[in-house]
Formats: sequence, C-alpha cells, structure tokens
Amino acid sequence: MTKTRKTKIISLLLVISGIIVVVLGIGMVQTGFAGLENDEPTLGLYLGGIYSIIGGVLLTLGGIVF
Repeated sequence: MTKTRKTKIISLLLVISGIIVVVLGIGMVQTGFAGLENDEPTLGLYLGGIYSIIGGVLLTLGGIVF
C-alpha cells in the first residue's frame, strides 16, 4: 500500500468513527433527560454525552485535516 492510500484510509476511519461517537453522544444526552434531580446517573449520562459529542466532533475534524 502506498503512503497516500494509507493516509486516506486512516482519514476515512477517523471521520466515520467521529460520526459514530457524535451519534452515540446525542443518544446519551437524549436518554439522560438533562435532569438535575437527585439521580446521579442521569446527570452523569448527560455530561458524558456532552463530552462524547465534543470528542466526536474533534475526531471528525481530525480526520478531515489529516
């Protein structure tokens, strides 16, 4: 495999995995209901979803730049 082809494959994998992580993060936020009740898992799920969305966006941007 040439270097250009390997770079394109890595870039494509970064973009695809970034999109998957963004979709999963959105699902985490939607199922967390963004509640601030006494349920800690609800708040943890919401914050985890936000961090997943941010990470997915960074992964996608990294794949585009790479």
